[in-house]
Amino acid sequence: MTPRAQTDIGLFLSDQRRRLVALASSILNDSTEALDVVQDAILKYLQHKETIATQHDAAWLIRVVTNQSLDLLRKRRPRIN
Repeated sequence: MTPRAQTDIGLFLSDQRRRLVALASSILNDSTEALDVVQDAILKYLQHKETIATQHDAAWLIRVVTNQSLDLLRKRRPRIN
């Protein structure tokens, strides 16, 4: 990856981060967990960047943050046996 590409990805992620944290916070009602979810999503994004179509990067991140947030809510819910 060229330094230019790294800078472009960094700027893209900086732009998306605030929106992603707001999304996760609205689902989880917990800003600390929201930050963790967003950090995990960004790591997944960086690991899978080559397989994601460029025009779908933001949508991919939004979907991952949404799914991870919902998974956390399910884990929080008490189970009735």
